[in-house]
This record gives sequence, structure tokens and C-alpha cells, in this order.
Amino acid sequence: MLPRVLVPPALLAAELRQGPLPVSGSPAAFTAALERVASRFRVPADWAAARLAEDRIGELSW
Repeated sequence: MLPRVLVPPALLAAELRQGPLPVSGSPAAFTAALERVASRFRVPADWAAARLAEDRIGELSW
């Protein structure tokens, strides 16, 4: 639950509108985007990844 608190949905959505995660392509591009999100919210990369996964799972369950 901590990643959700430290990376609020509205702020994450705004960040991803400015620089979306790559849908396909190299793993290096995805890693760089993930590091950008982690840096922006000052959280560890695994917390940023967990938060992004939570959002993605939410999108897929509709």
C-alpha cells in the first residue's frame, strides 16, 4: 500500500501524460521511463514499478 500513498494516482497520471511509458521497444527505454517516475516521486524503482503495475491491472480489469 505504501507505493500507492507515495505515488498518488492523479500525480502519476499527470506525469505519464507528459512522458508515457513505452508500450513496445527496448527494455532500456522502459527502464529509463521507470527510473524517471521513481526519481520524480523520490521513491525506489521497485515501488514505482509496483505503482505502475497497480494502475495497469486496474485498466485491464475494466
